[in-house]
Amino acid sequence: VSTIAAATTLLNKTNLHRLTVQPSTSVTFTQAYSGIFFMGEGWSLNANGQDISDCHFIEAEVSGTYLAATGPPDFHRSELATATIAPTHFHDCEVTGPVTLGVAGDYSFFNCHSGIAGTSSPVFNKTAGQAVTVQFRRWSGGVEFNGIEPSDTMTISGELGTVTLN
Repeated sequence: VSTIAAATTLLNKTNLHRLTVQPSTSVTFTQAYSGIFFMGEGWSLNANGQDISDCHFIEAEVSGTYLAATGPPDFHRSELATATIAPTHFHDCEVTGPVTLGVAGDYSFFNCHSGIAGTSSPVFNKTAGQAVTVQFRRWSGGVEFNGIEPSDTMTISGELGTVTLN
């Protein structure tokens, strides 16, 4: 199919839960998705403020804002660009940011790395008053994290560049 609307209609009629996205495709969600597997190479996702609970995304460039009301989404081998995110699991991802952690909850970055060359680092901003637990496991490169409050917990391990905690 040629549009996300047509793909959604097909998913709903067939009770299937997997979509393969063609390379160089830009997808902007206009509705919530739950438990759907989106797979592709070199495609762009703007979740456009929608709930993407329990979805899995493979090799997407992620931007925009998304929610996750019932379960965290998972991103694999993706690039996280300018985005406001809900609690999420990232695996083998590149982060360029800036990224805003928009709501309270658990954020996990496994085997992820900075996508910014040189001495600069991706910037993570936390929304004030939202208690977060953030883990950067096997992180590579520098990172800057702004808005840390006493109720927050953070773990950072890996091959680190400059780590700035504000």
